[in-house]
Amino acid sequence: MYNCYIKETGKTITIVICDDSSLVTRQITEYLHAYMQTIPTSLQLYSFSDGHSLISSFQKGNDFDICFLDILMPGFSGMETAREIRHFNTHTRIIFLTSSPEYALESYEVRAYDYILKPVTPERLNRLMNEVLKEIEHTDGTGIVVRSDEGVQMLLLANIIYVEAMEKKTVYHLYPEGTVTCKEKFAEVCSRLNREGMFLQTHRSYVINLNYVDRIKENDILLSCQERIPIAKGRTKEIRQAYLSFQMEDRT
Repeated sequence: MYNCYIKETGKTITIVICDDSSLVTRQITEYLHAYMQTIPTSLQLYSFSDGHSLISSFQKGNDFDICFLDILMPGFSGMETAREIRHFNTHTRIIFLTSSPEYALESYEVRAYDYILKPVTPERLNRLMNEVLKEIEHTDGTGIVVRSDEGVQMLLLANIIYVEAMEKKTVYHLYPEGTVTCKEKFAEVCSRLNREGMFLQTHRSYVINLNYVDRIKENDILLSCQERIPIAKGRTKEIRQAYLSFQMEDRT
C-alpha cells in the first residue's frame, strides 16, 4: 500500500450537519476535523439545528456535497426535510443519522446515499467518508479510459501517481494503492498524458504525475509515496524547470 498524499487540486468538499442535538453535531464535527487530517481533500463544514433552516439555505443557492441529516427531529423530520431537498437538489449525498435501522427502506425513496446508526463512532464515520469521497471523485473527476488485463476501465488522472513501461506492457501505479496493467503502447500513453499538463515524461520508461513530486535529485525523483523514478541522462535541469513552471501555474 502506498503511504502517499496528493497536493490539493482546489476542490473543497462542503458538508452540512443537520441535527437538533448540539452534542451530536459537535461530536460529528470533531470526528470530521480529525478525519480531515488524514486525507488530501479540504472539507468545509456547516451545521443547522432544524430542517427548515437547512432547506432555506438550499433555497438561497447554497450547495452541499454531503448532508448528514438526523431523521428524528421535532416538528419537521429529517425524512420530510430530505423530500423537500430533493425537489430542487438531486445530487447532494444525503446520509441519515438514526437510532434505528427501521428507516433504512424509507430512505431509498429520497435516494439517500446511506445511513449511520447513533451513537456515531469515528471508525464507522471514517469508512463512510472514504466511500462517499471516492464516489464524488469518480463522479466529478477527470479520467481516461484504458484497456487493461481486466477489461475496459476508467482511471482518474488525479489518482495516477506514475506510469511505467514494463516489457511490452504499460503499468499505471495508482493512489492510494494498486496497479493497472495494459497492453497499450507506452509512447501512445505518454502522448495522451502529456496533453493533460500535470504529467511529465522523465525517462524513456516513466511518466510521472507532478502533483506527487516530493524532491528532484540529480539522477532521480523522489515521489511522496517514497518511490524513486529515474531521470534520463542530461535532463535534470529541464525537469526541474518544468516542475517549477507547473508549480507556478498551479498557484495562479
